[in-house]
Amino acid sequence: MKIDQCLFGYEDGHRLLASSVPLGESLSLLTELSDLAPGTIFGESEGYWTGLPVASLGRYVLMRTWPAPEMSRPGCVWTHALLIEPALLGVLDDLSLFCSLVTRPDRGADRARYRAPLPLAATHRVDVASQDRTMINRILSALYDKQMTTIAIRHPGDLDRSLFTVWSQQWPRLRRNFRFQTAASRAVRPESSVRFDVVAQLVSPERYAAESPEPTPAWADLAVRDALDETGGELRAFLWHYARDVRRQRGAFRPLTEIHLLDKRESVDKTIHLFSLICRSFPESNEALSLKQDLVDGQIVSCAQAGLIQMMLDEGSEAASVLPVPTTQGVERLAALCSNRPQVIIGLLDITLRRQGLLAKQLKPMLLEGVKTASFWELSRELPALQSLMAQHDPAFALASEPLMNEGQLTVVVAHLPEDISGLDEFIRSLSVRDNPELAEAVYNRFTDRAAVIVAARLSAVAPSWRRGLLQRTDLLLQDNVLGQVPRTRLLYETAEQLGWLGPEVFLAGVSPWFYGLVRAENDLHREELELLGCFILVLACQSGGEEGLKSVEIFFSTIHRQLMLAKLSMSAERMLFPFLPDIGWLGNWDLAERLRILIAQAFLRHRWEPSCYLTLAKGKKARLLLNRTMAGMPGGRAYTDPTSE
Repeated sequence: MKIDQCLFGYEDGHRLLASSVPLGESLSLLTELSDLAPGTIFGESEGYWTGLPVASLGRYVLMRTWPAPEMSRPGCVWTHALLIEPALLGVLDDLSLFCSLVTRPDRGADRARYRAPLPLAATHRVDVASQDRTMINRILSALYDKQMTTIAIRHPGDLDRSLFTVWSQQWPRLRRNFRFQTAASRAVRPESSVRFDVVAQLVSPERYAAESPEPTPAWADLAVRDALDETGGELRAFLWHYARDVRRQRGAFRPLTEIHLLDKRESVDKTIHLFSLICRSFPESNEALSLKQDLVDGQIVSCAQAGLIQMMLDEGSEAASVLPVPTTQGVERLAALCSNRPQVIIGLLDITLRRQGLLAKQLKPMLLEGVKTASFWELSRELPALQSLMAQHDPAFALASEPLMNEGQLTVVVAHLPEDISGLDEFIRSLSVRDNPELAEAVYNRFTDRAAVIVAARLSAVAPSWRRGLLQRTDLLLQDNVLGQVPRTRLLYETAEQLGWLGPEVFLAGVSPWFYGLVRAENDLHREELELLGCFILVLACQSGGEEGLKSVEIFFSTIHRQLMLAKLSMSAERMLFPFLPDIGWLGNWDLAERLRILIAQAFLRHRWEPSCYLTLAKGKKARLLLNRTMAGMPGGRAYTDPTSE
């Protein structure tokens, strides 16, 4: 790689002496800048530096100016200028490499060497290990904090080495536009055609000490250490990466450095400070986009990601107009924070429920996935809408979390669970031991038939509120598939008792549900209780008919009839049966067994039950004879009788 060059000096006036490239309209400006700067004091220094971009030339010009006392005219100088391609400033790590390329001409030297481009080789790098930390701090403070151009120095040349260090730290675009001159002068620089970012001013030791930037703020301390290569280049890499699309170049240095500091202090939540920095330094939505995107995506300063997004969700917030929408990867990263900061993420998720914008829509599903931890239900206990949303989003997670939820939370969640989810039966069984009326009501309302079947099947194990809830739903309870799940006859007995035995609703439902409950249940009733239940079912069977009615009569008639014949039927069973027995006159009403036979015969005729089943109701010859006689005396009863039995 080669660099063009030119030489200025005195020859019948200060002018261009040699150049490797035509300077065109830039010649007058470069001639002016290559001449002795007003008020310059060289002292023991060998010269000074001038650097600036020259748009008309399309190059960055770096000049080294030396005093030329050997010339006959006082105030003469030599200036060697390097005409650097701007792209080159973006690839070199250390710009002090240019220092070794400039050479002071001798009075009688051959100027031809300045007419050819200079080769740039790595061997030209100079040793800049010895640096003035205080001077670097002064330059950084002046450039990026105080917005000053004048740097106080004690001796000519004090600024040179530190300036190259600071220049090397800058990102490419800032480098290409950096304007400086290190000529030492005691006076304030007069206005010129070039406005420098940095110039030097000789001051007294007292004033130099008074202008020391003490104490050094954190951002400046980090920038100094980075300039001296004490931080592994992290800040420089950060600046070069995120300064690519900033609008105000010098104005971006300090806020970018402060943001890098926040990125290194992950344990401190500085969301407000960070957002203030962004709004103050990069207020337009289309500037510093790479920085803003990585902030809302949690790539940098991840501890502030949730806070920034929350600001974006707030209605009327400035954040929504300044910050970009997070990417899918950014939302995934945010959701992953739940393990470390679950309360923050759950709060953020709750806010999305009250927002309708694109960002809220994007956040909800991913954050819901991220907050699925054991602590979710505890942390969201005051956020029922969020718990409802979780139940809809992942019903399986809600079911699996049942032991972690209280009754109030479960009541909210149940209303949003689908009916076809796997494991629902076990979930309802687990809930049914919780004695909470609101929870039981919610389950019955949401899973009516399913809940009734499950509760009926374990009626003795469920909490009282669940039993009451089922009993209050008589139309639900008195269904074949519900009452048919009751595991023991005692539970059937207790259910009938709690329903008031033969009330209107029981009659309306008929015998069928009781029959199915009876045939599937294990009998654990004492004789008197079983007789009462038997009479209850006989009455229902005669009223409702049907196949289940006939089978119910077949189960209980013989036992109840025999007990009546022997006058041993319990008083409670007799009281159950008595109101439904036909009236056969005061001379015959004492015979309850006869009245029962008439009741049964009438039921056979009314419901047209199978005739062959009539006489088989009785277990003995005498009982069959009595049944036969009862039916023989009834209109249409001949088909049910056996003439040979008389």
